[in-house]
This record gives sequence, C-alpha cells and structure tokens, in this order.
Amino acid sequence: MLHLHKQNIDEIQVDGLKGREAIERLFYYLKDIYKIVEDAVTTIESTNPISSDEKEVKLFYRMKVFLSNRNNKLKFIHNLSYGYFFLELKTTM
Repeated sequence: MLHLHKQNIDEIQVDGLKGREAIERLFYYLKDIYKIVEDAVTTIESTNPISSDEKEVKLFYRMKVFLSNRNNKLKFIHNLSYGYFFLELKTTM
C-alpha cells in the first residue's frame, strides 16, 4: 500500500512540478484562495450596500447577519475556498 501511495504521489504534476513539490504548490494555491475569500468576506462585513435596489440591499444585509455568526462565517469561507480550489468555480471578478 505504501508503495502504491508513493507512486501516486510521484505521478502528481502541477505547473511543471512533480510529486511532493507539486503537492506543496497545490497547498499554496489553496492557502492563497482561502486568503482571497477571507478578505472578500471581511470586506462584506465592513461595507454598506452600493445598490439602490431594495431586493439587493435586503440580500446584502441578510448576508451580513449570516456572516456575523462565527460558525457560519468559517463554513462559508471554507465552502467557497473548497469550491474554487477543487471544483474550479469560475468568477467574473
């Protein structure tokens, strides 16, 4: 089993890197994604809506209330980071 695991690790390739170096690169990608999402959430928490659309304003404040709960905030950041990293979610930003 350990031999098979080592073979699997050695076959991983990312940006021209192989094996453990590729896994390390993936770790840093995930860390960067997490930081970007965390910063975006912090921005949401510290700003006010810029839209005059009543529906959008209500949704914005619902999001702020949701994020005011620490567990909700951590799960939200985790789930978005996971989605961007593993599912390659696309954004228009």
